Amino acid sequence: MSPTSSLTGAHWRVRFCTIWTAQALSLFSSSLVGFALVWWLTMTSGSATVLAGGVLASMLPQMLLGPVAGVLVDRHSRRFIMAAADLGTALATVVLAWLFVTEMIQPWHVYVLMALRSIGFTFHYPAMLASTALMVPQEDLSRIAGLNQMLSGAVGIAAPALGALLIALLPMQGVMVLDIVGACFAVATLMVIRVPNPPARTAEAQRMSMAADLR
Repeated sequence: MSPTSSLTGAHWRVRFCTIWTAQALSLFSSSLVGFALVWWLTMTSGSATVLAGGVLASMLPQMLLGPVAGVLVDRHSRRFIMAAADLGTALATVVLAWLFVTEMIQPWHVYVLMALRSIGFTFHYPAMLASTALMVPQEDLSRIAGLNQMLSGAVGIAAPALGALLIALLPMQGVMVLDIVGACFAVATLMVIRVPNPPARTAEAQRMSMAADLR
């Protein structure tokens, strides 16, 4: 069955909205935890250098791997990439929560795990966006693009505010749990709902197009 053969009727909305909602919750909880970690570094160290290190650890993987991630996403299962990114993020967050519970946490622990979480996001977000065109009819793509933009804005505005509130109400390991729950929910939906992939290409065609895409 071709990727577009199932985009008729209303059932595509149920499939897409289920996955989109789960992935949006995972993205939001990850952004919330990311802000909470940066805030923790600021409050515990009082050092601008430590804070800059945290920001660098969260941004550098996206800057370095962004071009490669998009190329690889187009050549592999988007569902597998999203699930692997969600599970990797959840595992990194479990380690963080354990370090906070045992009071063994150090700034360098946060740097390493923020970098790992950033790598997961670098592959997850383009896989999510690339799946949209194959799950949504052509005539609805502009509306879904607007929905994605709204999500991006909401994450940028609401996640820091909610993260600051939760830090005041919960211990850091409690904040970490929210991200673990969000990631597990996202993976569960990916296990039961099919995410289409583009038509397969020959190995030679993939190599040629990969080089062109990287350039």
